[in-house]
Amino acid sequence: VQIVLTPDGDGAKLAIFSQEPEAVGAGGGWVQHVAGTVRSESSASGWAERFDQAASVARCPIDLAGASLYDTLRAHDIALGPSFRRLETLVLGPGEALGQISPAPNADQAQPYRVLPSLAEAGLQLVSLAASRELARGGPQAIYAPISVEQMRVAPDVSRARLAHARLHSGATEDGFTGDVRLMEADGQIVAELLGVRYRPAPNSALRRAADPSHREPLYTRAWRPSPLVVSDANQ
Repeated sequence: VQIVLTPDGDGAKLAIFSQEPEAVGAGGGWVQHVAGTVRSESSASGWAERFDQAASVARCPIDLAGASLYDTLRAHDIALGPSFRRLETLVLGPGEALGQISPAPNADQAQPYRVLPSLAEAGLQLVSLAASRELARGGPQAIYAPISVEQMRVAPDVSRARLAHARLHSGATEDGFTGDVRLMEADGQIVAELLGVRYRPAPNSALRRAADPSHREPLYTRAWRPSPLVVSDANQ
């Protein structure tokens, strides 16, 4: 994997590449997965506006325990570890979901992440919930995976997020949907946004292959390469 930052005005261009194992050393084969722009904003922390939690709860009449959600996912062959089961309670409405986030596990707090992956995952899970009432009810559900995000804004105090909110854009279909995610402190102060997150269907067969150790690409491979024989003079 290569992460490339190229200076560009008051920010930088971002690109992330990967190379297929069979192409290593072949003088090519790099595939670009991410392109974007990174900038630092002058605001020291958060946004001027605050999230209206009461208004969101009023639009979301369905209550759901986080444990029930993760039990449903496990029944559909999606078993998440403790770091990615941080939604404690949720409320759902048409195209909208709001969840309370549990404190980060101790093991996560020791990691030097600016944004804990589990925080972003909690918000992304809510987008899927907002798009699927069947998942909330424990019924069968096609799994959708996020494939891109238009914009991400993060405040320095993002680790204090205790609420996550997701809202769908109009035009959701079986072929995919787009939504916005916001992370807030308990008082509604917004500390992160993921805007324009696009989802596409992920076949169960692909998910099972990803979870099967026999189908994972090794991090290291053993290879024998011919080298010229060097004969040393034992008398020297």
